[in-house]
This record gives sequence, C-alpha cells and structure tokens, in this order.
Amino acid sequence: MSKPLFLLLVLVLNSQPATAQKMNTIRGGHCYNMKMPEYLTRAYDLNDAASLQYKSLVRDAYVIVIEDSREELSGIGMVFGNTREFLHYFADDFKAEAGERSAGEVREFRANGNQHAQMEMTWRENDIGFYMLITAVESKTHFYKIMCWTVAAQADQFRKDFEIISSSLTD
Repeated sequence: MSKPLFLLLVLVLNSQPATAQKMNTIRGGHCYNMKMPEYLTRAYDLNDAASLQYKSLVRDAYVIVIEDSREELSGIGMVFGNTREFLHYFADDFKAEAGERSAGEVREFRANGNQHAQMEMTWRENDIGFYMLITAVESKTHFYKIMCWTVAAQADQFRKDFEIISSSLTD
C-alpha cells in the first residue's frame, strides 16, 4: 500500500468513533470469558501461541490472549510472585525483540476477582508508529497476557475499548 493511500485510510478510520461500541462476551482458551467489541472478528493468523485472537483490518485493531498455566510454569522453574513480576518478565523480553520500543509505567488493579498489571508500549516499524496496551492477569490457575494494539495515530480512539477488553477476563 502506498504511503499516501495508507495515510488517507488512517485519516478516514480516525473519523469513525471506536468507543462506546457494543461488547459481546466470548469464550477462549482453557475456560475463560472476555468482552470483545463487535467490530473485531475472530482471527487465526496473529500469533501461534495465542488461545484467542481478534482483529479488524479495516480499523487496524488487534487483540490476542496468551495463557500460561501456573502449574506448567512452575514445572519449568518459572515462579512469579505477582502479576507485576510476570508482566515485567514478558515486557522486558518483548521490548528486547525490536529497537525503539518504549514502555510506560505499570498500573495495577483488581477486576473480576483477578489481579491485573498493565502498561502501554509504543514503537516504530517501517516508519509507522504503533501503540499496544499489554495487560497481565493472574487467576488462581493461570497467568494471561492480553495484548491489544493499533497504529499510534489511533491510540486515543481505541484506548478505552482496549481497557474494557483487558479488564473483562473471567475464568
């Protein structure tokens, strides 16, 4: 796609509101539920390790969930004391994969009986800026990584929906 055509597409999509979208409850992975906006559809090509994947190519918005059983993690010697530690372990590795990735401060909260740790990350790739909201969720039996991303120019447009998605997980 040519750069002028891509920029025009981003401008058109930015004019369409993404907030206050109708959310549907969907089932994923070993037995968890999440809220997902209607504009996102199930995907299978975003990440091989993800137990749940949703995307909108038209709006350039993406969501994946990767679940890790606490028992399986412990079996390979990976014991995390809390959600913040789990998030930092993943985020530090994720940041190292590509240059120019920067992460914001970690925000911790409880939702649906689970502890959450969350951070925003930005980076550039092929002259395009990206925004991602990464949330680690700790349940009694699993740790989850929820990654929601879009182009940086649309971060404000999708941030609220990404926050709703990330805090909605129940298992």
